[in-house]
Amino acid sequence: MKQAAARVIFFIGWILSPMTSWNDAFVNIPLAYLLASLHTKAFPHTFPASIIAYYWLTNATGIVLAYIGGRELAVKEIGKKGIKGSLLTIIFYTVVLALLSFKGVIRPFLHGR
Repeated sequence: MKQAAARVIFFIGWILSPMTSWNDAFVNIPLAYLLASLHTKAFPHTFPASIIAYYWLTNATGIVLAYIGGRELAVKEIGKKGIKGSLLTIIFYTVVLALLSFKGVIRPFLHGR
């Protein structure tokens, strides 16, 4: 049972972490958008900073969960080249999210018109 829980935790972490090439577009950015939209409802005018913060938080949460769920597997899977590539991907998406949110291209879904 303990191994099954560790595998589930690792899987969730793997989905959220930068170890997968597709997770940002399909998981982390939509999740960051949803959380930032909800956050902006309580704290108006914070969307650009919120979406970036939640994007980094989803990636960091994924790394931590993957580490907890499968310490040895995570280290072997990602390697030094993978870490460098993952970091570059995170930085790229951060810049894109910052530009789009500061320019008003993406707005909170609860944004009043």
